[in-house]
Amino acid sequence: MKSDVVQFFALWAIAVSSVSAISCGCANYVLEVGYRWVPGNDTDYPSAAHFSPGVLSIASEPSMFVPGDIASEGLKDLAEFGITSQLVFELDSDSNVSSSEIVSGTSIGDGVGDVSTSGLVFISEGYDGPIYMSFASMIAPSPDWLVGLTGATNVCNESTGEFVDMERMLTPYDAGTDGGSTYTADDDPLDPWEPIRVAVPPSEMVIEQYGFLRLSFTSTLCPGQTATPSPSETDTMSPTATGSTGPSETPTETGSADPSETPTETGSADPSETPTE
Repeated sequence: MKSDVVQFFALWAIAVSSVSAISCGCANYVLEVGYRWVPGNDTDYPSAAHFSPGVLSIASEPSMFVPGDIASEGLKDLAEFGITSQLVFELDSDSNVSSSEIVSGTSIGDGVGDVSTSGLVFISEGYDGPIYMSFASMIAPSPDWLVGLTGATNVCNESTGEFVDMERMLTPYDAGTDGGSTYTADDDPLDPWEPIRVAVPPSEMVIEQYGFLRLSFTSTLCPGQTATPSPSETDTMSPTATGSTGPSETPTETGSADPSETPTETGSADPSETPTE
């Protein structure tokens, strides 16, 4: 009996795993980031508070940063100094990353501002797996803290084949490369680096008050893809129209016809006219 149960669940697991995902295809996206870090929300608000330019990535595997992982050199540079170049280089060198970009080329002064960007979500032709989008921006000044959307955020619902609109609070993360515990703490390099984790603000501030991030999608054709005619369009393209006489039919009329007359039928089209529906 036990072996039968084990066999049943083994077959069930195989059946579930064999169900193919539905491809989300491609979409136009709009990313909006609203920074809302103000003195009234943070009792430890530092002078010259700001956010660095952000970095966005689109990938077929989790990228940029994932809580529990160890930061890359590029993420360290962003989290400690607000430098984006190394992180963008790493993303562009990753074969799983289809695109990356710097969102806003300048810092967000005084911790308040809005930035946005838009583009195309496209992994590769025929791709039908998950689609991960991530975003990161430095909280400055800080030892090694950043806000953003983790690289483990899948924006494709593989059960329905639809992209998932979302709005998230700008949760702060500790990159794990510096041991400082306040915004303006002296450098305290960690060796070895610790795993990335949610940061604990050094004040009574509610973490959600750093701001928000919003992603919205509109499905579109992928590069090189052509639209498939809908059934209604196919009907419109049919060579025969309602009321017109087909070429294999011989028009007839009730009663005998004068040989000199050309028989006509109610509803048939005049030869000089193009049939319409």
